[in-house]
Amino acid sequence: MNNEVNQKHNTLFIIIASVLAVIVLAVAGFLIYSRFAKKTEITVLVAPTTAKIEINGKEYKNGTSEIAPGTYTVKISADGFESKELELVAKSDEIALLYEYLTPTTGKYSLADYDLLPYISKDEKTDELIYARKKAESLFDLLPLENSDLGLIISDASANCDASSLCLKISSYLSASKEEALNFLRESGFDPEAFEISFERETED
Repeated sequence: MNNEVNQKHNTLFIIIASVLAVIVLAVAGFLIYSRFAKKTEITVLVAPTTAKIEINGKEYKNGTSEIAPGTYTVKISADGFESKELELVAKSDEIALLYEYLTPTTGKYSLADYDLLPYISKDEKTDELIYARKKAESLFDLLPLENSDLGLIISDASANCDASSLCLKISSYLSASKEEALNFLRESGFDPEAFEISFERETED
């Protein structure tokens, strides 16, 4: 009699243990699947291209990669630019897009960055940035530029700087100061801040 009861208890224990094991395995499998199998595509396009892009602490680069569906905190930073922090929602049935740009403070965009801006955003600020760049570039069609009253010659110095910068050389052959030279640029409709400028005063032998 006791053996029969014990046998029933053992059988019941085995059944319960088996059911619990199946449940545990099913839950574990679901969690693993949710974490690793359900990935969605994310496209990242950020200017400047040198920016540090962190999504929940993990670094990303411009381009396409995979991310699990969910809500993320995005932090974007770069030297010389205003940092940004925003929320990104990635859905399983959609491509997640992270298209952002940072506003320059003391930093400058590269030529590649200016190429990206129209694809990232077409708001008023990016229009102003692109216009300012094109306006500055238009000066090079006028060079060399001379002001004989001040004794100034503005010339192209691109050969002496990196490809992302707009470089000018201002030579003073009379007594004009650098500030007078910069004012001449402003009066001509150009912002000196858009250029890398070297100033030299020529002296008579």
